[in-house]
Amino acid sequence: MPKKSSRRGGGFARMLQSLGPAEETGGEFVPSPATAGLLVDGDGDAWVLTKHPLDARMARRLMRRADVVIIGDGAGDVLRRVGTAAQDREAAWAEVEDRLGREGHPSYAAFRGQSDDGRRLLYIEQSC
Repeated sequence: MPKKSSRRGGGFARMLQSLGPAEETGGEFVPSPATAGLLVDGDGDAWVLTKHPLDARMARRLMRRADVVIIGDGAGDVLRRVGTAAQDREAAWAEVEDRLGREGHPSYAAFRGQSDDGRRLLYIEQSC
């Protein structure tokens, strides 16, 4: 019967040492839509965002009145468009309201946006 291999050799630690330093990806820093002040949605519409987050009261009001509501999960990496039906907006608000402008993770910040043709946007960005 073959013998089991010995675990005394520090195999995992030795393997990690052999890997060396991680290589640079050379990737470019891409700011979140809130940081950049510009959001381009899945339809190709461009929205100019306010520089400062809205307070919860203003965000709640805009949740009801905005032409478009978008939630940016993962600091805006994944954009989710919220439907226009009242129940869709209420569900989205319930998801973010307790963490809007709060410390801890995840938290959310709300921004007002406007398109060239005058439509209003509420953009809510998650920070991780």
